[in-house]
Amino acid sequence: MIEARRLTRLYGRHRAVAGIDFRLEGGGVYGFLGPNGAGKTTTIRMITGCIPPTSGDLEVDGVDVVRDPLAARRRIGYLPESTPLDTGVRVRDYLRFRADLVGLPRRRQAAAIGRSIEACDLQEVREKFIRQLSKGFRQRVGLAAAILHDPPVLVLDEPTLGLHPRQFVEVRRLIRRLAGAHTVILSTHILPEAESICDSVMLFAGGRIRARGRLSELQAGDAADGPAWTVVAGAGTAEGDDLVSRLAGLPGVQSAEALAGSDAEGPARTRRIRVVGRRSSDGTPSADLGPAIAAAVASAGAPLMELARERTTLEQRFIEIVTAAAEDDRRSGFDRDAEGAGAGADADAPDSADAASASPAAREVAP
Repeated sequence: MIEARRLTRLYGRHRAVAGIDFRLEGGGVYGFLGPNGAGKTTTIRMITGCIPPTSGDLEVDGVDVVRDPLAARRRIGYLPESTPLDTGVRVRDYLRFRADLVGLPRRRQAAAIGRSIEACDLQEVREKFIRQLSKGFRQRVGLAAAILHDPPVLVLDEPTLGLHPRQFVEVRRLIRRLAGAHTVILSTHILPEAESICDSVMLFAGGRIRARGRLSELQAGDAADGPAWTVVAGAGTAEGDDLVSRLAGLPGVQSAEALAGSDAEGPARTRRIRVVGRRSSDGTPSADLGPAIAAAVASAGAPLMELARERTTLEQRFIEIVTAAAEDDRRSGFDRDAEGAGAGADADAPDSADAASASPAAREVAP
């Protein structure tokens, strides 16, 4: 549905996005998660055709975004962070105006507007002026406008920013409902939002994708150090050090170490061991090592008393990944500011010189 290959965007000498690759299949909610300046908003702007890539390939629904940007935009519904609404008109009139903008024939507009109003639960406010609506309802109006032309891809940039908890829940429920008919990309730096809405996420840091996968996989530890298990085994024929060595030698295991809390001298003679699996170079989830660990403990003649995969919060994993990304860049000498210029630039905001040099088509905001 959406595929990027070596996608790169420069602002002057500053690399906002540094050669990323991803493929998003149809259906579901994909989260672009990262701190401010991580490159996620720049990636969103390239997908929606607001700005062109500096290099690399980008396709939306089989259409090349650079070679045929207008055809690509017709396949996308876009709700930017600041919803562009005319507050001086009624909801139905605004949707009719947006239908004209996206080129819907007049004979199809009434049906399309009716479907959008129903999908976004706007029936009770369709005759109201937009200025009379709460922010939650205004977000719904923006979503209704984005789906008027029934696009296969729906791109939402910080859709719940500034909403109070009840509005957040309502918009979240609406997004989940829309995901049944659209592939949804949701850009956010709010972790609870990603946890409650997204099926899968990509974590951006320093202009690169540092981890990707389902939230359950990332929280299990696949993003930073690899998945980890805690093993509690009783006394067996193998000595404690030998059992640690056996576990460390399993295929796919990065390390195994004895933990404090083992009672090697007491009557129970329990041993606690932490086993860490390897992660693949592209950040994809590692295989489940649980069965192999259990088999290794059994072969050592030790009763397996506990085997638990470690779970962390998304916030902990996020901090680990961002911190590790910065350290990796420091050790590798990667400099986002080519030739040392632009060190103070915001990765998601072009400088005026670069914006001025962009083509009119590149500067045009997608409908």
